Amino acid sequence: MEDVQRIAKLEGWQIIAYTFGLTLILVSIYNFLFDEEKSLKARVKKSFFKFVKNLPIVKGMIQKEVDKNAKGVQESFQNATGGMPYVVQLPKKGMSEQQIMKELDKYQAMVEIDWSKGNVSGAVYNGSNELTEIITKAYKKFAWTNPLHPDLFPDIRKMEAEVVRMCCTMFNGDDNSCGTAADFFHMKLTHIPVDPKTCKVDVNKMRRAINKNTCMLLGVRYNVPVHTDCCLGGFLVPFMEKAGFDVPIVDFRVPGVTSISADTHKYGFAPKGSSVILYRNTEYRRGQLSKIEGIYVLGKPDVSVVAIASNDFNIFRLSDAMNGLGYSLSALQFPSRVLSTSIPDRSMVSQIVGLFLDACYNTKDPEDSDKKVQKTNGVH
Repeated sequence: MEDVQRIAKLEGWQIIAYTFGLTLILVSIYNFLFDEEKSLKARVKKSFFKFVKNLPIVKGMIQKEVDKNAKGVQESFQNATGGMPYVVQLPKKGMSEQQIMKELDKYQAMVEIDWSKGNVSGAVYNGSNELTEIITKAYKKFAWTNPLHPDLFPDIRKMEAEVVRMCCTMFNGDDNSCGTAADFFHMKLTHIPVDPKTCKVDVNKMRRAINKNTCMLLGVRYNVPVHTDCCLGGFLVPFMEKAGFDVPIVDFRVPGVTSISADTHKYGFAPKGSSVILYRNTEYRRGQLSKIEGIYVLGKPDVSVVAIASNDFNIFRLSDAMNGLGYSLSALQFPSRVLSTSIPDRSMVSQIVGLFLDACYNTKDPEDSDKKVQKTNGVH
């Protein structure tokens, strides 16, 4: 009775406000306890670290470290330009072709690593003069076309259709397979842990992560559409089997595979920014460095990508050491690793391996073990 009397004394807006607040709290508790996307342990851990990170003293320490690393990245960018000032407004007077070319030569001179000799990991996948001449001539012919207007440019429309069909055939797609571009669908990604040694997905954990909202899997199949990411090795994998290499089948011959992505601008040697995504049919379109002491190879590379990590030293210092020798490795995180993805000139292999061994030896020097390393793809 007392509760009823207290409620009776409340104004209408108060009852609405209290009801709304209580409902919001109950829904939040329900979502926390029964979220299908993450385990209770993962949610508790995330909430705990979020709470700790928001503590004033911890938040200040984190921000101080972020600012320090951000400043280091900014300084490295500025140093890379050799002091050349940034152009911040349009010139008052137009430039001649000769002036423009001279200005572009200055920009080109900023590059310190000779990528044309295969000194970079990824980014450039050939670079030969012959291929450069061919693709620039081809690009020049169609520089002003716009694929978004296929009615105006039937030539581009036909070429796109042919590239997609050739890729479908390359990945053993049948007559129903097709391709198109993709957009962001605002989907929530559920990351499944991989084995730290083999770097292969834990299939049992992936199976347990499937729920009524799952619309696609990346890598395995449980009566759910599976996407195969062949962006980097897409124009190598289809030929590995024919060349005598024992590699897993990852194309449309696998019943569960419903879509495949492959970047034509990598080992397809097309201009930057081009890629294909292939579907099994229109319905889906609608809807060897491991022996070097101190480092190890993640998983068992089958094609062209070798990921290297270390439990003994900061692996990003190895990337910096190779950079100092004129070779660029791709630095990634979670887990911390560097990638070697392409050596287009086979004659360079022995030289690069020799320099790599020297860099590994020097990197393990404990004198600079606390060296801070900044990378543009994340702060380490």
